Amino acid sequence: MIFLDQPMGVGFSYVSWKNASRSGVPPSRTLTSADGARDVSAFLHLLATQPIGPFTQRVDENGRIHLRDFHMAGESYAGRYLPLMASRIVNDNEHYLMHPEEGIMPLPLRSILIGNGMTSPRHQNAAYYDFACTDKSGHVPFLPEHTCETMKAKLPVCMDLLAKCNRHRGNVPYSKTACQTALTFCKGALSEPWRQTNASFYDWKHPVDYEEETYMEAYLNHNETRRMLGIDPFPIGDHHDGRFAAWSDRVFADFQSTGDGARDSTWAVQHVLASGIRVLSYSGRRDFICNFLGNAAWIDELVWSSEQGFRKQAPLEDWFIPGRRERAGQFRHYGNLTYVVVEEAGHFAPLDQPASLLAMFQRWIHPAPGSIGRLDPVQLHAI
Repeated sequence: MIFLDQPMGVGFSYVSWKNASRSGVPPSRTLTSADGARDVSAFLHLLATQPIGPFTQRVDENGRIHLRDFHMAGESYAGRYLPLMASRIVNDNEHYLMHPEEGIMPLPLRSILIGNGMTSPRHQNAAYYDFACTDKSGHVPFLPEHTCETMKAKLPVCMDLLAKCNRHRGNVPYSKTACQTALTFCKGALSEPWRQTNASFYDWKHPVDYEEETYMEAYLNHNETRRMLGIDPFPIGDHHDGRFAAWSDRVFADFQSTGDGARDSTWAVQHVLASGIRVLSYSGRRDFICNFLGNAAWIDELVWSSEQGFRKQAPLEDWFIPGRRERAGQFRHYGNLTYVVVEEAGHFAPLDQPASLLAMFQRWIHPAPGSIGRLDPVQLHAI
């Protein structure tokens, strides 16, 4: 298993540069998810060239490296960058197939898993109103009527701004100004009102703060943990002190400066599906910020080769885990696309429902005949 801290400047990752003074900033920065996808694909392809490494299944008598299948997973903002990474890997694979003289092998990417992801800002921002102001969440409206009326009035403006941000074709770049404007306006108009609930953006049953975040940083910065992971105690560059940082103000500012969070990633999901790679999107039902209504909406409207089959022949079905009679959630599945809702879970579904997520993960990585949920609890127990 590979834990990858990206973009550069978060987690344990840092940028180094060659000038002896170490002054200023590194020669290049990661400012968008597309930049990150380029770097991640390059890193993983180079990593796969190592005879002893996580991708190596075996080395034959001729010295040829045979790679093992792999899957990519991420949560939250990964809904934005993970499809772009997978799409970039597909493109780079095609390049290396055509240029074997470069000595880089195509990566056997088999699937991506997106947990409570922000993949389509258009659908997710519209879903903020639906989740907070109607009973579509399965709960009575969370916000007062006057707040909801204001949100509803501003929704068309947000949609228009997002459309302007994503109005690009081919080599025509995104407009940073248009995307920044959309990001700022939509956040203030549609997601910020949630603060009135005094509940977490990540789970309407949870207080605002998650103390578990401090546990993670404390554990990863413990000397013994750092020693086992082989962390460089004196990294050079990017004003990094070698400590694990779950959050980077600088990286956040960089991405904000380009309006990256207002950019759509469904086009990359289309590309990945068309390449035969399986896609799983799962959502904890209690999450607001990347809620299941928004994810269900973009998946249902996705244009791809099996879209009609998904819409007409993939109804919501219940799924279960061993030892429990109550459902673990619901799912839709057709072709190589699966959408899952996890009951009694918020944004951090693996934290809230570890048994359900482990069962889902195992059945996705090692699929039985059929789909993720067409097995009853007795059959599941036998897996």
